[in-house]
Amino acid sequence: MWRFYGKEANEEAKGCAITIRMSEFVDGINDSLKKGSSEKSLTDSDDIKFYRVAYWNHDKQIVHFHIPNAEHKEEELNQLMEELKSKVTGYRNEDKSVLEKYLNAIAFLFKSDAYKNENEIRLVIKVVEFEKKFDERATTPKVYIELVNIRGLIEQITLGPKVDKPDEWASAFHFQYDNEYDVNKKPKKILISRLPYK
Repeated sequence: MWRFYGKEANEEAKGCAITIRMSEFVDGINDSLKKGSSEKSLTDSDDIKFYRVAYWNHDKQIVHFHIPNAEHKEEELNQLMEELKSKVTGYRNEDKSVLEKYLNAIAFLFKSDAYKNENEIRLVIKVVEFEKKFDERATTPKVYIELVNIRGLIEQITLGPKVDKPDEWASAFHFQYDNEYDVNKKPKKILISRLPYK
């Protein structure tokens, strides 16, 4: 991830990785949603789920999907994708919009294997309760939603191997958390990566 997303001044690996406590994160989202108060609200039967991204190898004639840390599911996924491929070829033009609707609903769970080192997990929530925000002051204007404040949910901060003055960044994080949170809300580790990046 540092290589793809932590690029600054055309130099890679200057970002950081933030690990959060997932169960507390989900609890925070649940607490911020008003259950059952409107049609778009989360109901007690709805789930907030994390899904692993499947990476496809498109260099081969036969497309193969890889799921990091869930290899036992790969064979089943690849078999289902072959079945889907055979069924999709029979769709007529007038059915195309229906097909696209359903495929677009899961498209975000698949990426090229060029990104497989990211080992990405996606959060899926079936409601539209969060307010959309727009930041036009950013270099590239962006639309986003705020789920919950994660500052007290951070388990670990890992600074990328090419971060400028990493010891100073680590000290700044320690100082900030020492002043703001009790021992249970502080990151357990603030690490400086010494690994070479790919």
